[in-house]
Amino acid sequence: MQVNKPPSEKLIRLLEAESEKLPFFDGHANAEFLRKGLANVAYKVNFENKDYLVKFAVGPASKPTVYIQASYEKALAEKILKLGVSPKFFSFGAVHMRGRKFPYNIQEYISGKDLDYSKDLRKLAKVLSRLHLQTLNSPKVCDYRVLDPSNYLKKKASDYLNGKLSKDTGGIGKRLQKTTKKALEKLSRGAIDSKILCLIHNDLTPENILVSKNRAYLIDWGWAMYSTPAFDLCNALSPFTTSWNSKIIATDRQVEGFLEAYFSNWKRPDGEKIMLDVEKYWLAYNSMLANWIHIDFLPNYKVLGKMHFKESSFMKNALEAVERIDLLLQKRK
Repeated sequence: MQVNKPPSEKLIRLLEAESEKLPFFDGHANAEFLRKGLANVAYKVNFENKDYLVKFAVGPASKPTVYIQASYEKALAEKILKLGVSPKFFSFGAVHMRGRKFPYNIQEYISGKDLDYSKDLRKLAKVLSRLHLQTLNSPKVCDYRVLDPSNYLKKKASDYLNGKLSKDTGGIGKRLQKTTKKALEKLSRGAIDSKILCLIHNDLTPENILVSKNRAYLIDWGWAMYSTPAFDLCNALSPFTTSWNSKIIATDRQVEGFLEAYFSNWKRPDGEKIMLDVEKYWLAYNSMLANWIHIDFLPNYKVLGKMHFKESSFMKNALEAVERIDLLLQKRK
């Protein structure tokens, strides 16, 4: 199995030099390294007194779940440009180094700060409600679609229960089994599905949300798809999403504030149906993320073995938070 590793410092410097001479910049720009992740390396590039964001995909093509497709993001960015939820998209292409292809895209650079979960969750809720409302019933907005969310999550839960998770009965594995079984039971009760579908971002980690001038912007649309808005709401509040770079877990008050802001901006009579979906999908969505981290992510990305997700105490706290928020959502129904 080919394992994707965070880019080396040498590769970061080589890509920085490449970003300065991309065709869009006529071969003479100034680049500044911003951040590296599992799947991309980002630079701030100044050209003719304007700043741009250049992002190179570094994930291997053999692992498409972490491989950012620049052309996919470009096509999507053009369709949502007028929504004001994301920076402008200017260009994309690829550079070849070390026998590998590194796709890149060039976007508007927006100066801002990372999302503060104690202050900015309402801003995120507002930008999500705008995104969802403006793309409601627009299946052609992107190529990737999950039109039957219940069956999608049922299959994910069943796959984990019947696969590696069934063999992992110690510690976290046992706790995950319990949560996953409970999630599957809830999905199997036959609750009414709203069938409200729209474009969702689907990767709302803190590094993909930027707050600038009192509003939130979403970046990194590589996992965006057409599906239920409930997935984005679950994703935004999940301990396994908020904690990607730290141990942030949303409090009850923050969850309530986020949902209040989202539905006050929805301004449609079907908001209650979305809330029912959120309550129905919450356990399954989180068990899917937790299982992926526990079974697929950490064992294969050994270089990240010290990541806090590896700590049994954190996984225990996160799963307890999932159960706690589940009770909170049931009360809101």
